[in-house]
Amino acid sequence: MFSIQTSFASVLLAVVAGGGVGSPVDAKADGQVVPPVRSVVVACVSKASSALRVSTDNSCRFGSEFKLVWSTRGVAPVLCVNNLSRVMTFAFWGKCPLKGTQLFKPKIGSEVLACADKDTGVLRSPRTGKCWWQNTIVKWLATLASDETSSTTSSSTTSSSTTTSSTTTTVVTPSVTTTTVAPSNDSGRSGTTTTTTTLPDPTAPVAPTGISITASSGSLSVAFTEGDSGGSAITSYQYSTDGGTTFIARASGTTASPLVILTLSTNGTTPLTDGTAYSIQIRAVNAIGNGTATASTSATPAAPRIYVLGEVGPGGGIVFYVNASGFLCGPTLALTCKYLEAAPTSGSNAWDDTAAVYGWSGNTNTLIGANAQGTAIGTGYKNTEAMVAQSNVANKAGTIARAYRGPNNLSDWYLPSRDELKELCKEKNRIGIGPIATSGEQNYWTSSETDFAAVKTQYFQTGAQNQGPTAGGTSSSEYVKSFTRRVRPVRAFG
Repeated sequence: MFSIQTSFASVLLAVVAGGGVGSPVDAKADGQVVPPVRSVVVACVSKASSALRVSTDNSCRFGSEFKLVWSTRGVAPVLCVNNLSRVMTFAFWGKCPLKGTQLFKPKIGSEVLACADKDTGVLRSPRTGKCWWQNTIVKWLATLASDETSSTTSSSTTSSSTTTSSTTTTVVTPSVTTTTVAPSNDSGRSGTTTTTTTLPDPTAPVAPTGISITASSGSLSVAFTEGDSGGSAITSYQYSTDGGTTFIARASGTTASPLVILTLSTNGTTPLTDGTAYSIQIRAVNAIGNGTATASTSATPAAPRIYVLGEVGPGGGIVFYVNASGFLCGPTLALTCKYLEAAPTSGSNAWDDTAAVYGWSGNTNTLIGANAQGTAIGTGYKNTEAMVAQSNVANKAGTIARAYRGPNNLSDWYLPSRDELKELCKEKNRIGIGPIATSGEQNYWTSSETDFAAVKTQYFQTGAQNQGPTAGGTSSSEYVKSFTRRVRPVRAFG
């Protein structure tokens, strides 16, 4: 006899009026295994995974689990076991839908042994027939074949000295029984009452929530939050690109968010077309069937925008370098970019080249090293990060460039590397970047360190690039860190 109660918690094993968890069930009578007379197993089943586990506080997680109770001498529930992990799960409708699991079929009349993990309480069926000494032993008597779901109706009367009862067992689906074991009376005997209840049927999953779609060229990435599993583990997700007319399983076969859509749901092979709007729905699937679909959301894959020289970039600056093949960029050179834009000199939050000159860093006599010595296009961000990490004194070339936010309040502006600043100098007249300072100081700082005291600079009046002295060489004051030069922040994107 067993019951399922919606008490929503973890799987708890308890032995009622017959000892604590793991009470021995191996007392012998004429050589036969005799379980305790007054013991029940109380377990809580995960709604998401159907896994059983025990809990020391006799409580289950509200909303995510239900309680399963059976007598150690009565009808046990139908269970499944994972072939590898040996984790025991509840078999809804006598089936094991999870991959790698099969029905748990102990021999009728034999003693069933399960082990409750000492840390998680998860129940496992040991291959060896023994539990690790730190785990809790759980035992009950196998009274019916595991592929039968039975209900038992019992009647009993209890007096101070005797107890009489009659029991009939029939196969009933999905009815189950709830058994209540009364406390011992004066004679040490106890009475048992049984009521029949209905097993809560598992259902198809509820629709996912929190839908958010990110469009890229040829793809739509659907982020979601899993809905209620319906009491049976979610095994996959399906998507529709035509508002629910057709659905197809996601390509990856996983259940994690996001779900990336690359092809039409009509056939699963035709790629999405950039610029075409699709009506997107997704739904979860479990052993019961297809779940409720989300409401339709319109989304359009879009090819990345192509920028040209002189155009306003996403940061509000002026595009001065284009490389369709891309280049490494970002603070660790882990990204790929195609464009460079320079801080604008007009409009909102414009940069003024003529307003001031700046020292290169707050530390002008200590070598930073390789992290600040990149010269190639794309390395300026990494160089600048290393500069600021060594010294974050405000209003220096590195810190002022990193603090700039531009017209669109972006935080990835930096001091350009040698080759980045050279490209800016080459294009300053043709694409109208300006005004570059035309009088006074004409040298601009790069972020490319040459040694402990010197830095590469760019001379905008002639286009020449100057390199500081090598380590141990004669220092020219034109290029040393302690001098002041002009600054123009840039950023990479695309």
